Amino acid sequence: GVQVLYMRDLDEIYEKGDEVTFDGYVVAEPNKADSQTYTEDNDNNDNNNSNDEDTRIFFPYQETGQLAFHTRDRFFATTPQPLPEGLCGGPVLDKNDMVCGIVEGIVSKDHSNKDIAGS
Repeated sequence: GVQVLYMRDLDEIYEKGDEVTFDGYVVAEPNKADSQTYTEDNDNNDNNNSNDEDTRIFFPYQETGQLAFHTRDRFFATTPQPLPEGLCGGPVLDKNDMVCGIVEGIVSKDHSNKDIAGS
């Protein structure tokens, strides 16, 4: 089944350092070299057929972070490592497993604004 998620009460105040959990999936391409029919020609043919089935693999992923910085309309959280691509659009959960946001983007560690770098 599908887990139903509920929104956090809008009247609850967010505090710097609040723990949040990022929940989603890491998207990976299958390793063509693992295929028994792998040839170097496969690399060239795979991109030419737009009717191919999506063969990407989705692995569940969860990471804990802390709210670190905010602007008028955005909150930034830090995690031990930057989140992997593929989590954008996924829910951000508070300590009570209530949805308190979504992942909108990932800021690189070398961003010029050090306050949000790696958020």
